[in-house]
Amino acid sequence: MSKGLAPSRALVLWGCVLIALLSAGAMARQDEPVEEPPVLAEGGLTPEKREELRGKLFFLAEMISMRSRYSPMNSSNVDAVADALEQYAQSQEVERTSFEGYPSLQTAYRDVRAFLVGSRGAIIPAMRMMPVPVIIPDPAEYPELAVVSVLISMSLEIAKHGAIRDWCEEYDIKCRRSYERIMPLVRLAATGEPWPDPIISIKNGFTRQEWVYLEATNVSGRDLDNVTLALKLETIDGTSSKHFYFIPRWLGSPGEEGGQSETGAHGPRYFIRIATDWLPIGAAATTRVTAEVVSDVFVARNLHFDIDDHIPTAADRALAIAERNLNTKQKPKLVIDAVQRIRPRLSAYADRASRADAIARAARAELNRHIERIDAEVDGLLDEITALQQKARDTDQSEPRDAKRKREAEAKKEIAERRSRVEALRRERAEWLSGKR
Repeated sequence: MSKGLAPSRALVLWGCVLIALLSAGAMARQDEPVEEPPVLAEGGLTPEKREELRGKLFFLAEMISMRSRYSPMNSSNVDAVADALEQYAQSQEVERTSFEGYPSLQTAYRDVRAFLVGSRGAIIPAMRMMPVPVIIPDPAEYPELAVVSVLISMSLEIAKHGAIRDWCEEYDIKCRRSYERIMPLVRLAATGEPWPDPIISIKNGFTRQEWVYLEATNVSGRDLDNVTLALKLETIDGTSSKHFYFIPRWLGSPGEEGGQSETGAHGPRYFIRIATDWLPIGAAATTRVTAEVVSDVFVARNLHFDIDDHIPTAADRALAIAERNLNTKQKPKLVIDAVQRIRPRLSAYADRASRADAIARAARAELNRHIERIDAEVDGLLDEITALQQKARDTDQSEPRDAKRKREAEAKKEIAERRSRVEALRRERAEWLSGKR
């Protein structure tokens, strides 16, 4: 049996940025929207209908939050996660009428449940066999930061176990896809009032092991209930990933630390657990966060938080990828585009700006080499076509009719072959310029 911190603490405190050697999976896939009944689409909710919808939403939101208790990424106690998963899988499914009238809720729930139930036979034994790293907390740290260190260590351990890592990645994808699906209903059922002032702040932090993490803080001065925290994490080249969290009660009292109280309320500081397929980028290379907060007290959208001190790390990562791609001598246009996307952010970093310019020059030279080769061959073929056309038009009164017809036919054939080659080269040229080659 693996040992770990109490699940009540471990499940709520993770927000690491992990530069782990994980294989990058596909980002969350987007499904076609599921239409809701007209009464919902038009916002015509009676108070009774709204309360019914809210109850169903909050039940599902806790299950598909990035801080779900069914993922070992959220806990240092793997046995507790395995027990919770086993208990859930053996429980009877919520009655089919539970989400009647709400197709998006029903689809989101069934998709996640089918995955949890269908995969439990393989993943639960793997979880129970996984060793749990031990980190001795520093008494000078506030307890929640110590828990973050433990959970980052857990993530590093999970990275070594392919089956568990892949399972966590797939579960994250399904949860984010399901939350994305129900977001229109979350907004529709919200009772909070729009608030122009800052409700939250998002910043980075560092553990004593120098691991980077992100945390959101409730700075509204009010306790927030039934909070959906929707985040879009971005890195310097524009790559992004949506993350969704549900916080039943988020305290806003100044001076409180993070962590979950015995009543289930979470302190102002909320550690952001990074999705498994975002870990190759991680918090350390996350340069911008766009947030939406939906709660019973306040709602706010399009809150932007730039994390400029992550630009060097993000730039180093992006430039390393560009250099690797350049060395393959394939798709140089994509290398140029990638460097151009990040170049405006590098003005304060002369060494990285010079490196980016050198990569762009080399990629442009490689692209020009192919374009010049194609253009030269096309020019030669066009000259040959002109010569063949002239040859076909030449007349010789003494030439037998059959010989003339044969000569014209051969010229037309050669012209057609060269025109076909010219078209192929022009297509190839377009592919190099569009980044397909």
